[in-house]
Amino acid sequence: MEGNSERTDLTLLVALEGGLTAGDLFWEKAAALARAPSPWNLGLLARTLIRGKKEAAAVERRTSLAPEHLAYRQEVLDFLQVKKNAGRRLVLVSRENPKLAEQVAQHLGLFDEVSAQAVGGASPAALAGSLPGVLPGAGTYPPAEPGADPIAHGGAGALPGAGGVAYLGSWERDRSILESAQEGYAVVSSAEEAGLARACPRVVRVFAPTATAGKRTLQAIRVHQWLKNALVFVPLVTAHRLTEAGTLLTALLGFICLSLVASSVYLFNDFLDLEADRQHPRKRLRPMAAGEMPIAVGLQWAGVFLAAAVGLGFLFLPWRFLGVLVLYVAAAWMYSLWLKRLVLIDVLTLASLYTIRIVAGGVATAIPLSFWLLAFSMFLFTSLAFVKRYAELAQWNGHAGQTMPRRGYLREDLSAVQIMGITCGVLAVLVVALYVNSADVLALYRHPKALWLFCPVLLYWIFRMWVLAGRGELPQDPVVYAATDRHSWIAALVLVLILLLATE
Repeated sequence: MEGNSERTDLTLLVALEGGLTAGDLFWEKAAALARAPSPWNLGLLARTLIRGKKEAAAVERRTSLAPEHLAYRQEVLDFLQVKKNAGRRLVLVSRENPKLAEQVAQHLGLFDEVSAQAVGGASPAALAGSLPGVLPGAGTYPPAEPGADPIAHGGAGALPGAGGVAYLGSWERDRSILESAQEGYAVVSSAEEAGLARACPRVVRVFAPTATAGKRTLQAIRVHQWLKNALVFVPLVTAHRLTEAGTLLTALLGFICLSLVASSVYLFNDFLDLEADRQHPRKRLRPMAAGEMPIAVGLQWAGVFLAAAVGLGFLFLPWRFLGVLVLYVAAAWMYSLWLKRLVLIDVLTLASLYTIRIVAGGVATAIPLSFWLLAFSMFLFTSLAFVKRYAELAQWNGHAGQTMPRRGYLREDLSAVQIMGITCGVLAVLVVALYVNSADVLALYRHPKALWLFCPVLLYWIFRMWVLAGRGELPQDPVVYAATDRHSWIAALVLVLILLLATE
């Protein structure tokens, strides 16, 4: 309660948009365009990202949403279930999506009626008289008996309380209704909105988010994933130029640019993967999938981060670095839109995205990249991409013969993925062994034979990752896991000591 007592005799109207569901249904439909890729859909998606809701009519014609995959507010659902069990009459209302509202009501089984009229600034009296149960072009809910009078079927005459109603909806969208209804239940998105709603004498309860907007944004841009962009420093390490201040500063700028681009790509990917993420036990908690971050806000941040990265690169880094940055963005977007659904192509693309980071570091600092480094990175990161996919498949609860959502893999592919991934890991170590035995190593190391010790340490770390994946103990991103894994840190420290021993 928020200060006023509830009246149990009032029919409770529940807004579909902003009340029951957390996501913006227009942008949910825009994301659905990408899940049915075609030149027409992708063209419409591009126009939608630029023009926004001006493309609403075209988006509506091309898409539909599944009620089981929407982002429902769990706190609101629990509240409504309590009211339903107590015998209170619940009506789901939606002017913008009447057909979807009927499907949602049938899916949830909570509502006594659906109305397509009771949203959009109407007065309480108008709300009370606008519940005939008739959805224009969508039938009635609950379905009327053949020949029944649609007005009598769950109509306004059934409203208790002489036309009085309670209303549950978004403070931002439906403030005028909440302020004039007999009783209001306000869903807010910020502390400021919560304060305004609690000050309203009609509001008896406020549903507020558990995290601040800043915290949700940090979660969505995945700052912890920026660790992967430390690969831009690898060319400095292998060329023994890590102590050069100017070169180090240039690499740091490259790291910042890649991190901004990566966050932009993560936000865009979360937009495309809304439906698949909501079916995943861990990814469903991502701010955009959970409805905690408005989709439009996430897309705006994606554009800001991308523009900032390009601007920094243009001002302070070689123009060739911008070319690598464009290549990275293009590959990442192609992966998000299409390539992640293609068996094996998805893994090779992931490995390439890691290697591109190393290339970006070399281009930014003008350090030539050796064949050995590129070959080692492709084999190693292909192995890590396979272990990532293996972990996803192992933790997925799909049935035999069922394709993983937004992926092209079956559960039956587990053993093949494991074999290919372990093989790539061994090949990465073989590249190191061949490098140690080559003439190139003599130009950089005084005691190159010490580098042979790299091989058992790398084999231990790679094989351990696969053992953990086989046990189901490896999170689905091995690189991020390694950043917090004690064994990985010890292995990294040993490799650094071996490098120093070979150099001195």
